[in-house]
Amino acid sequence: MKKVPYKPVHDLLWRSLSEGIRRRMRFEDAARHWESIVGPLLGRRSSLVDLEGNRGVVVAESPMGAQELLMRRSAVLKALRERWGLDLEDLTVRVGPLRPLRPRPESPPPREYTPPEEEAVAPVRREIRPLVDDEAVAESLARMWAAYRRRYPDKGMK
Repeated sequence: MKKVPYKPVHDLLWRSLSEGIRRRMRFEDAARHWESIVGPLLGRRSSLVDLEGNRGVVVAESPMGAQELLMRRSAVLKALRERWGLDLEDLTVRVGPLRPLRPRPESPPPREYTPPEEEAVAPVRREIRPLVDDEAVAESLARMWAAYRRRYPDKGMK
């Protein structure tokens, strides 16, 4: 039988996204790494804020910073193309207050787990025990299945 090479889950998930979403994700990553593109001094005084069609929008705190970005335009576009695959035609530079990057949404708190009651585990244990030789495995499966039945009462073994 021919061996099929494994692919990382990341690759499969990435390919499942639309090109527009992938482009936006690459843009957001570039915006987070803006200082590495333009240097620390200019990076603290400007930010990559949006995409307008095939143009990147940059906000600079001062006219001097905006002028510096315009002079470095080709190097910035080259870095965005080579490092993030963003093939932008141009940069629009505006002078204004910097907006902080949107924070990543926090994960919801983990749900509290309550083990199933013994009276719910016992009947499942009787069903599973003849099918599994290892006592510890059978016990774990019985507890898991009892928890599953509690969560999804209309599904599973009856």
